[in-house]
Amino acid sequence: MLDVNTTKIRCSGDVTDKTHGQFICGPLDRGYGTTIGNSLKRILLSSIQGAAVTAVKIAGATAMDSKLSDTHEDAIDIVLNVKSLCIEPVENELVAHIDVKADGEDLEVTAADITADSELQIINPELHIATVKAGKKFSMDLKIQNGCGYVPADKNTTAEKGMFPIDALFSPIDRVDYVVKNTRVGNITNYDSLTLDIFTNGSVMPADALKLAANIMIEGLNPFLALCEDTVVDEPNPESYSLSSDDGDSAHEAMEELLNAPISELELSQRSTHCMQRNNIFTIGDLAAKTTEEIMGFRNLGAKSFKEICDRLAERGLSLKSGSSVD
Repeated sequence: MLDVNTTKIRCSGDVTDKTHGQFICGPLDRGYGTTIGNSLKRILLSSIQGAAVTAVKIAGATAMDSKLSDTHEDAIDIVLNVKSLCIEPVENELVAHIDVKADGEDLEVTAADITADSELQIINPELHIATVKAGKKFSMDLKIQNGCGYVPADKNTTAEKGMFPIDALFSPIDRVDYVVKNTRVGNITNYDSLTLDIFTNGSVMPADALKLAANIMIEGLNPFLALCEDTVVDEPNPESYSLSSDDGDSAHEAMEELLNAPISELELSQRSTHCMQRNNIFTIGDLAAKTTEEIMGFRNLGAKSFKEICDRLAERGLSLKSGSSVD
């Protein structure tokens, strides 16, 4: 096995490029290129924090499909434009504003017209938002938050009256490619060389994103480092997820993580999974919040699928709310 000090990583190309970075790592032991490359790719695409607009309020709009008299675009068109905003992560969630008036002729509103009380860095200020008709005014509020991955509108809850939740793509990573090639050390040629290409929206440097991903991967492996020779490894105990556990905060965090996990983590049959998704159940918490009557009322869900769902929940120390059951 190679000495870890033998492995080096270098950046190929323009290190000042904010949207693309290529990193070459090697030599690595055979198979490590794919293992490391795939792990970093998955973390980069799912776990790097970014900022996005999660809700909007448009003057004159009573619904997302409202027709607007003061702009050439309808509300839905403006929202689609807003979704393309690239924003650097913010310290705290904030509400930004657009407030303009077209004097004499039509006025194009761009991302550069967005203002906020606190510091807000917009990567694409040239982005078209709307076109205001001559002599008309246009105002809009935008709620901006940090997050990871993609969050649909029905998961973006907002307390602000009159604001419409919208789909939010928080991830600053547009694409990650990796290639593993053979490389040599002395006369031995069966080592790996890993090339990672990271493409971002410009709100985070590719090198910084790679460092964050590596740290996340290391933190995820820390529990394994804590193992010692006299550690006894038991089968998973559903009670370990109980909020009444003596572990207190740790147990609460474990339960919260479990409830926020996607429904796919239950490894249900394809038929059951599709049925859940058709009924807007996307997380384990969504499912656990349903009663047995509600689940049994789902179209095309039979007794076999119902039993499968109950069994999968029970394996994790969860159950549906009280209600009728099926033998």
